[in-house]
Amino acid sequence: MHTRNKTAAAQNRRQDAARKKFPELMRRRDASVYLKEVHDLQFVPDTLAKFACEGTGPEMVYVNDIPFYPPSGLDLWAKAKMGKPTAQARKYAQPRGKSQRRKADDQAGPERGQQQAQELA
Repeated sequence: MHTRNKTAAAQNRRQDAARKKFPELMRRRDASVYLKEVHDLQFVPDTLAKFACEGTGPEMVYVNDIPFYPPSGLDLWAKAKMGKPTAQARKYAQPRGKSQRRKADDQAGPERGQQQAQELA
């Protein structure tokens, strides 16, 4: 078994164990803890409330005007929030600040400076 498969299997076991600790409907505080323990996403209850107001949060059901979150809705929302895994980290296409651009120019060497001078002439 490959290391990646072992890691995925261990993560699945950890997530299943964490899911068993939670009820079928959770208040925002419990939903926040659930997202952290099961999906390693950290959202405080106030942020979940903000998402609910914006309509961008996980599925909710109201019982006597009190919002509750089913775990299945939290799982779907968490998967949608997470991006697809990549083989390697993506770097910025271009340096972001002036100092970073200077460093990139310095690393390019004197040929880059001569090339820019010729373009300006």
